[in-house]
Amino acid sequence: MSQVTYPLGLPKELLKEVKDAAKETGLSTADVMRQAIKFGIPRVRQALSREEDFSEAAADTWEKLGPAPTVKFIKKGRYTVGHTDKQVSLKTIKELLSEFP
Repeated sequence: MSQVTYPLGLPKELLKEVKDAAKETGLSTADVMRQAIKFGIPRVRQALSREEDFSEAAADTWEKLGPAPTVKFIKKGRYTVGHTDKQVSLKTIKELLSEFP
């Protein structure tokens, strides 16, 4: 069977889980990833193929959020900064920035 190498970025927390599973099972990190993908694909397909109507829940969520914040973009040298009229928690900022390498 031929193999293809596919670069995959992982959040640090997920990589820790993979490494912990590798240590617990005696498998390599790569083997744990392969097995997780192989066993997980049917569940992912099942979960994503459901045709449920989430419009009511989404409408309720948007109603609770209220109006969208006003964002003013300010150019500062090489950077552009977004200034909003609503407060953003430090936790939210950290979560959003963790997605970037």
